[in-house]
Amino acid sequence: MEENHHSHELGDQFEERLVRGVLEAATATTVASLRLTAWAASATAERSRRLMEATAAVAAAEAARRPDRGGHRPRTDSNSAKPESEVEQAVDSLAQLRRRGDDLLHRSADVQHGDAPHPAYALILDQLAPDEARVLRMLATSGPQPCVDVRTGHPFGVGSRMAGEALSMVGELAGCHYEDRTRAYLNNLNRLGLVDYSEEPVEPSRYQLLEVQPEVLEAMNDAGRAARVVRRSIRLSSFGDDFCRACFSLPGDGR
Repeated sequence: MEENHHSHELGDQFEERLVRGVLEAATATTVASLRLTAWAASATAERSRRLMEATAAVAAAEAARRPDRGGHRPRTDSNSAKPESEVEQAVDSLAQLRRRGDDLLHRSADVQHGDAPHPAYALILDQLAPDEARVLRMLATSGPQPCVDVRTGHPFGVGSRMAGEALSMVGELAGCHYEDRTRAYLNNLNRLGLVDYSEEPVEPSRYQLLEVQPEVLEAMNDAGRAARVVRRSIRLSSFGDDFCRACFSLPGDGR
């Protein structure tokens, strides 16, 4: 009888501990949830406050720039003037961009406006290496050049790995002083929109010499016995063609 009573007491103690543990876990979850809710509400309020401040700053900046009925702009007391905020600077930048855009539209409507070269040409020339000018001249005078990708051979191309990409003889044919930089030259010209890596191949016979070059053979050896050669081409974009005709003296251009 005493043993049963002892077992009953142990069961009550276990049940009490279990209930206490459940209540503590529920309390902790509730507190965490309340804290998260409070944080979210605080963050939302902070964002709303910043948005209202930014809106007020924009409105104040616009009002400060708007002349009164007499054509005078409001004056600001130098003692109470505050440093220009980032929002006001953004308003200035936007207004400047719109003035430049409107100026372009006015100039485009001017029939007396001369046929000047594209304004980006001068900026592009500043971003070219001398060897890159050689590459552009060669592409402008000789046309598209063959290049190849070398990939590992897998059925349907699934899991195929690139062993050599856009391999060409462009640097050698252009007479570059630093042929080992040809890939960087071509990537920069592609970045500037002057050169395209095209999927369209050139005449098949033009790949014979390229495909026995050491760089291509090394890539094929790396790709293994089932190496696959993808024939492509490197050519001037339409923008690049216009750029070369405007910026370089080319044979037969009549200049």
